[in-house]
Amino acid sequence: MVQGILTALVELKVLKSSQVELLKEEASNAKMTLQDYLLEKKIVTEQDLAKAYSHHLSIPYFEEITEKMTDASLLAKVQLH
Repeated sequence: MVQGILTALVELKVLKSSQVELLKEEASNAKMTLQDYLLEKKIVTEQDLAKAYSHHLSIPYFEEITEKMTDASLLAKVQLH
């Protein structure tokens, strides 16, 4: 899945394809997951990663969920801890 996310980040023009191998190596040397490395080094934002996952999985990405978009009966089923 990591390769798919990297491909999505390149397709979304967040990363350049020339950066990918170096970033994978740096994350490995730092003993971090690639996602954590990219976030910690501020190479990508959480929003960039969310968009990449959305792109990779072919599901819609929403910047914000409005009250009109929610179904109160479904939200009532969500358990909050």
